[in-house]
Amino acid sequence: MQNVGIKELKNQASAIVGADEAVIIEKYRRPMDMYVPLDGSQGSDKGRVYQLAGSSA
Repeated sequence: MQNVGIKELKNQASAIVGADEAVIIEKYRRPMDMYVPLDGSQGSDKGRVYQLAGSSA
């Protein structure tokens, strides 16, 4: 797992998302969010994403 700042995420989004690993997103060196890639083999459609996030579609 790696940590990236907002600016780095903005500038390198494709590479970060393509790396297929969890990433902690920091703002002013404090953890603010987390990107966790979905496993495509588990049917990662929109409904599944909302289910995993605990929201309603």
